[in-house]
Amino acid sequence: MTSSLIARFPMRRLFSPLSQSFSPLPSSSLHSSPFSVTPSLSFSSLPSQPLSSSPSPLSLLTPNKHSSLLSIPPLSPLLAFPSRFSSSSSSSDGVVLDITSQNINGVMQEKGVLVLYCTAEWCGPCKKLGPKLEEDVRALPGVRLGKIDIDKEQQLAGAMRIQSIPAVFAFNDGKLINSFVGVPPDEKYQEFLAGLREHTAAETSETGINAEQMLKEADENLESGNVEEAAKIYSEVFGNYDSKDDDLFGALSLSGLIQCIIKQGEVEAAKTLVSNLKSKYKGCLEHPSVHAALSSFDLMSSTSSSSHTIEELEAVVSENPNKMEEKFELAKLYFASNRPEESIKTLIDMVKRDKHWQENAAKEQLLKIFEVLGPTHALTISGRQKLTSVWF
Repeated sequence: MTSSLIARFPMRRLFSPLSQSFSPLPSSSLHSSPFSVTPSLSFSSLPSQPLSSSPSPLSLLTPNKHSSLLSIPPLSPLLAFPSRFSSSSSSSDGVVLDITSQNINGVMQEKGVLVLYCTAEWCGPCKKLGPKLEEDVRALPGVRLGKIDIDKEQQLAGAMRIQSIPAVFAFNDGKLINSFVGVPPDEKYQEFLAGLREHTAAETSETGINAEQMLKEADENLESGNVEEAAKIYSEVFGNYDSKDDDLFGALSLSGLIQCIIKQGEVEAAKTLVSNLKSKYKGCLEHPSVHAALSSFDLMSSTSSSSHTIEELEAVVSENPNKMEEKFELAKLYFASNRPEESIKTLIDMVKRDKHWQENAAKEQLLKIFEVLGPTHALTISGRQKLTSVWF
């Protein structure tokens, strides 16, 4: 950080306009806590912790979208992952952050809209405002909420000259844009949220990203086998999207990245992305492209523990075509080895011999393969026709 936060927004100005813009409801006084104000402290005197990154493919989502890059072996060039799931602060999802004197400078360096919320366990009004504020911030694409516990972070709260709580400050690209103390009337609170929306909309306009077009381009690259280029585009969309379709674009770009990693044989690395996809984008899991990525992961991960080779299984089923367990494992290995046509052929043969084996396992596996290949793929079209003819 080239200048201290105190220089970027003089703290003496933080509270002077509040009574003019909001009519706070009664708030808890800091005099009722052991908290002590240290007005002379500036952010520049607080220790700073830079963003860290790990080379492990299981921590892909650590970097900031404007800084670090991580390699996903064997993919190259490097893929960028923004801080939508984690950050330099301790956080479960990258949207709600626990702010400390050690990470405040790193968090403030990140681009975008940040809401700082000063609170404490003993504060009654905080219990009313906190959950609502967190819920509303989560509904705003690209906005993060940083929570400061003033009892745990007395030095930081002193630097901000916090006099009463709850206290809320909104920043865009590190610059103060709005603030209030106490629990404001609903009308004023909605005005505050509207201001956050305006800034996120302006940021989207400035980036000029056309997520829909970029996703289409990435899909085409993936389908044609240009995995590296597809991964670069998916990563760019994931790192920059901000729109009313925020969740869908996030889910689609993350799904595309999962497909790219799987195609490179990095099934273990894909586990982290799949976990985050399921937890953050629950409302998008039934979208065809998202569901296809999850099915692809299921298909590939189911073969990771196989103790046989394709050649060994081919020899077994050649000698005894009714060895259904071995034939099913062979079909999965075919698909994992990028031999979908042979996989489909093997599964169709299983349906012919015993279509209800293991509760229609062969049919269900075929449907997953068709979903991953896509409805217009030649193997999907011919495979569905063959399945229909032998099933009915």
